[in-house]
Amino acid sequence: MSVESTIIHGITPEQLFEKFKELSELIQKQENIDLEKYPSDELMTPHEVAAYFKKHKDTIDNWTRCGYLNKYGIGRAVFYKRQEVESAVVPFK
Repeated sequence: MSVESTIIHGITPEQLFEKFKELSELIQKQENIDLEKYPSDELMTPHEVAAYFKKHKDTIDNWTRCGYLNKYGIGRAVFYKRQEVESAVVPFK
């Protein structure tokens, strides 16, 4: 088994993180997700949920770990129920 690796020179970890963040934002913009086309029982990917809330996918993962959102899966694929995503938004008291 051969393992390939890439060595990056001349970039700090902070710069690399910023590049990943920029790439993630670009991908979300390119996806241009139209949530109106999804029925309320439709499944959404983590990236679609992040676009819905205008948050980073890491935030969605954190909200899931905290129990604010429920995730569902088939194999290694992760999905969220749109109706549950929409109902997770509650007024402040």
